[in-house]
Amino acid sequence: MTGTLVNAAAIVAGGTLGLCFRRGLPAAVQDAAMQAGGLGVCMISLAGILEQMLRAGPDGTITSAGGM
Repeated sequence: MTGTLVNAAAIVAGGTLGLCFRRGLPAAVQDAAMQAGGLGVCMISLAGILEQMLRAGPDGTITSAGGM
């Protein structure tokens, strides 16, 4: 329960700071931050997909555990 409250407070604090500082950042910096965040989400998603699809055996062989 404590973790949920801390997480909610962090989200509210981050949103408030974002609203306050957004006006002070140039549009190019905002665009770069959005692109970096999007790329990060794509990379994490790809890593999760590949982790479930490819398995390495104890002898080093790579096997396919499924498809998309």
